Amino acid sequence: VDTTAVDESDMDATAKTVIAEAFRAPARSARALCAGHACVDVVLGGCAELPSREGYAAVETVAVRAGGSVSNVGAQLALLAGGAYGVDAHALIGDDAFGAFLRKTWAAAGLGAGRVRVDAAAPTSTACL
Repeated sequence: VDTTAVDESDMDATAKTVIAEAFRAPARSARALCAGHACVDVVLGGCAELPSREGYAAVETVAVRAGGSVSNVGAQLALLAGGAYGVDAHALIGDDAFGAFLRKTWAAAGLGAGRVRVDAAAPTSTACL
């Protein structure tokens, strides 16, 4: 603001007006895009390591969690942003129960799914941990 033409006695009122107008201006909205791999992690608990790929082990618990870089990084970005900016996922998931699970989990975490491609021909990626 150019204050060269403002009389010194009016400077206080001018400053207050300029500050008030600055805070009335519409806030800019920013969004972060988190692109990469999205999958569902099936976490097996209480089981010993398998002796071979064909081995068997007793499993005490099974948990299903959103996984992959999009889920992990995107959810943390949304949490850290605290609503200051939006975070969107960008990934390919299947039109299946695991894909629906990811979309529901992302929504609960504040992670937008408008850029997620849902494809019935491509099942949602799954990792067994």
